[in-house]
Amino acid sequence: WLGYRAAAAAPDALQDRTDTYRMFGGGIGYHIGREVRVGVNVDRQHRTSPLRSRDYEGYRFGTSVTYGR
Repeated sequence: WLGYRAAAAAPDALQDRTDTYRMFGGGIGYHIGREVRVGVNVDRQHRTSPLRSRDYEGYRFGTSVTYGR
């Protein structure tokens, strides 16, 4: 949960609200030799909010390369 507290001068739509954010995912990695690892990650994310402009959902993909021990 993401709790927001707005400043006193904010419009009513931006006053205190709570958004919900969920993310889950996984990844896999492969060692190349003893000192290099290459990884791929996929995450699913979903956010809901009383403000429709703050709602979103989708996937996030990423890669990583690690060198050294």
